[in-house]
Amino acid sequence: MGKNEKGEVTIRLSDSKGNPRIQMAVDENDVPRMEFLDEVGNVIYKLPPE
Repeated sequence: MGKNEKGEVTIRLSDSKGNPRIQMAVDENDVPRMEFLDEVGNVIYKLPPE
């Protein structure tokens, strides 16, 4: 949990190998999003969808 370089507050959940797999964020405009990542960190699903 923390704040990234864009000013977003984030929470990341990692798999058993330490790879981030789920990321939840609230951006600088207070808009929330959730991203699901594959084993190399690419976004495979996003809420809300673009």
